[in-house]
Amino acid sequence: MEIKYLKCNQIDVAYAKKRIPQEDLISESWDTEKVNFPKKLIVLLSTPRSGSTYLCHKLIENKTCVAHEYFQPFEYMLIAGDRWGCHDLDGINLVKYVKQLINKRTTDNGILGVNLHGHHLPYFESVLNLLPFSDISYIHLERREKLSQAISYEIASQSNNWSSQFKNDAELKYSSVNIKAKMNRLCDINRQIKLFLKKNKINAQHVFFEDILDGTVELSSLTGQHEPFNAEFPKINLERQSSLINKEWARRYSKENYINGLVTFIKSRLR
Repeated sequence: MEIKYLKCNQIDVAYAKKRIPQEDLISESWDTEKVNFPKKLIVLLSTPRSGSTYLCHKLIENKTCVAHEYFQPFEYMLIAGDRWGCHDLDGINLVKYVKQLINKRTTDNGILGVNLHGHHLPYFESVLNLLPFSDISYIHLERREKLSQAISYEIASQSNNWSSQFKNDAELKYSSVNIKAKMNRLCDINRQIKLFLKKNKINAQHVFFEDILDGTVELSSLTGQHEPFNAEFPKINLERQSSLINKEWARRYSKENYINGLVTFIKSRLR
């Protein structure tokens, strides 16, 4: 179903702005100073805590593009759409939004980068026919360590600290039920991505985050050859978030899983 508007009002926009740090890539300081001719679109298809933010920052470091979650409907579309004058009586007008996204975020080398999670896809799919790019590259990013990713997802959901730029204080509570739910959610998102690719007959490059991190896969092999952008943007300061709690919860979850499996096995043998 084609979506024409993201329903919201100014109260929603104000709340979204309060939740996102000013240094985030959605801020005005990352808008281009002039309109650039759009040549290439890089679409990153990912799941939460898959390393997509790291990859987006590497694309900036390599002067490829300013990729971000531009179709995230909870905060980012509201903040950017309001600033770019896309707000109608019905909410954020998607036709206006995608035109302004191209104008404001295509860098001077002609490249726009978009990071999509599963729940972003309906909005992106609604504007696919409006994209003027002659060259579109799709990259499907996953993590091999699914348990670690699910725990990271649960920690970020509890704290609302989605990167080191977020500085929220929150008391974290371990829950094996929540972690299992996050694992199922990640599987669902990956299924959505695969269905999107199949439906639109798109061949995406598949890559694991761990292979990018250790240098097994080079960024240039994913993005192809391109001219670097010349624009000056703010310095990126993205720190790796602590993994101590992640490791502790992973040990606890694995131990509980082992014990539960053992109990189930013993009960089955006693029947």
